[in-house]
Amino acid sequence: MKFITILNLLASFFLLFFLECHAFLIGCSSNYRPIASFTLSCIEDNLKSDALPTSNAKVEIDRRKILEYGAASTFISFIDPAQAATSESLDPKQNAITKKEIMDPKPVSVETASAAISMERRILQILPVKNTVFRTLEDYVIRLSSLRSSPDDEKLLEKSVKSLESAIDYLDNNRRSLEPVFNEDDDAVFQIEKAERGERVIETFRSELSILLALGKVGRISKLLDRQKTTLLALADIGELLVSQFPLDVPEEGKFSFLPRLLGRCKVTLLFKRDNKDLGTATILADGFIAPVTAGNFIDLCMRGFYDGLPIKTEKKRFGGSISSKTGFLPLESLGFDIEKEESDPASPSTVVSLPILGSYRDGFYDPLTGKPRRIPLEILCQDSSSGLSKLSYESGFSELDTNDSIQSSKPLIDFELKGLVAFNHERNPGSSEFFVLPDTMPPDKRRLVNRQYAPFGYITDGYDVIQSLKTGDVISEISVNNFGVQNLAKIRGTSFSDVVQRDDE
Repeated sequence: MKFITILNLLASFFLLFFLECHAFLIGCSSNYRPIASFTLSCIEDNLKSDALPTSNAKVEIDRRKILEYGAASTFISFIDPAQAATSESLDPKQNAITKKEIMDPKPVSVETASAAISMERRILQILPVKNTVFRTLEDYVIRLSSLRSSPDDEKLLEKSVKSLESAIDYLDNNRRSLEPVFNEDDDAVFQIEKAERGERVIETFRSELSILLALGKVGRISKLLDRQKTTLLALADIGELLVSQFPLDVPEEGKFSFLPRLLGRCKVTLLFKRDNKDLGTATILADGFIAPVTAGNFIDLCMRGFYDGLPIKTEKKRFGGSISSKTGFLPLESLGFDIEKEESDPASPSTVVSLPILGSYRDGFYDPLTGKPRRIPLEILCQDSSSGLSKLSYESGFSELDTNDSIQSSKPLIDFELKGLVAFNHERNPGSSEFFVLPDTMPPDKRRLVNRQYAPFGYITDGYDVIQSLKTGDVISEISVNNFGVQNLAKIRGTSFSDVVQRDDE
C-alpha cells in the first residue's frame, strides 16, 4: 500500500512538472494561477483524507477527472477572497471558485439556477448597448439554458461545451471591441480608471467562461447552470462601460433640480447583524437605467451613512387596488412572510403581505441645510404606447411630464414578478428612505399587484437568502459603496446657502 502511494505521488509530481512547463511556454498572466497548482492540491486532498483510495482504480478515476478538467482549460482564476476584498473589483464571492468546486459532489438545484437566471438576463437587457460583440457573447452564455430542460442529454452537453469554446475564441479575437466608451465629460483621471476597470472586467468574464467550460467538461451541469448567473453579471459589468450616453430624460427643473440622480449603476454591500452577531451580507445593484432619481437618492443616503445602525421593521402592507384607496401600512405584532387574502372589489384585487422594511427612521431623511424631509416621487420606467420607446413616468406634483394616470396606463418595463427586485416605499415615510424586497413565497399573481405602485430601483445580486431571513430587530450594521459606481452619482444643484434659498423660492 505504501509503495502504491509513493508511485501515486511520483505520478502527481510528474503531472505537475508537465503542466507547469506548459504554462510557462504559452505564457501566464499575473492574475492567474496555473491549473497545475489545483491539480496537485486535489491529489493531495485525496491522499491526506481519511478515506484513502483502496485501489488503483479509484486513483485512476480521480486522475482521469483531473486530466479531463485540464483539457477543458489551461488556466483558471482562483481568487483569494481575502485578497480580492481589498481591491476595487467585483464581489469576491461572485468571482472566487474554491479548489474543490469543480469536483464537489454536492449538487446544485437546477430549479434554483433556472429561477435565478431571469434577473441577470433582465440586468443585461436593460443596458442601452447595441455592441454586436457584447450581445453575441450574451447569446453564447444564454444558450446554456437549454441544458435545464435536458440535463441528461450528452449530445446537448457536448454542443454546449463546443459553444463555450467558441465563446472564448470569439472573446479573444474581438477583445478590442469591448474596450470602454469614453464620454466628453470624463476627465483624464476617470478615463484611466475606466480603462483599467475595462481590462479587469474582461479578464473576469473570460475567467468565468473558463470555469463554465471546465464544469461542462466534467459533466457538472447543475453547477454550470448555477455559475451561469455569475458569468452574466460579469458580462453586465463590461456592458456598463460600453454605454455612450445616458439614455433617459430626467427632469432638471423645479423640485427635481435638487434631487440626486444615478446616471449608471452602483453596487452597495450591506452588513446585517442580529443580537450583535454578524448575520451576513447582501449586495444591491442600484440601477439608474430603471429609476435614476430613486437610485440616486439611495446611493446618496448610503454615502451619507444614513442607513448605518438602523433596525429592520416588519410591517403589514397592502398591495393592489387603486392608488387613491391604498391605506398603506397596518401594525403587525407577528413576524414572518405570511400572505393573507384581502377581501375587496374583484375589479381591484389586493393582497396583504407582511415583510421587513429597511431604512426606516422617523419621517425619513432630513436635509441638514433646510431641516425638511427629502421627498422622492414615484418613478416608473415604462414603454411609451405610441413610440414603443422607454420613458420615465412620475407622479403628479413633481413633474409636468406625467401623472399617476399615465403611470397606470403605461406598461412598466420592470415587472415585480422578477424575484430579487429592490423597491422604494412611497406610502409611509413618503418616498424618503425606506425600501423593501418582496418575500420569496409571494406568488406571481400577487407580485403583479405591486407594479406601477412602487418604484423598483435595484436588484439583489448576492445574499438573497440573507435578505429573506431578515426580521424585526435585525440591524444594518454598515454599508460599503463601490468607489467606481459612485462616480455615476450626479447632482444638478449644490448645497450652498444660495442654492437652498433658490430652491425655497420655487
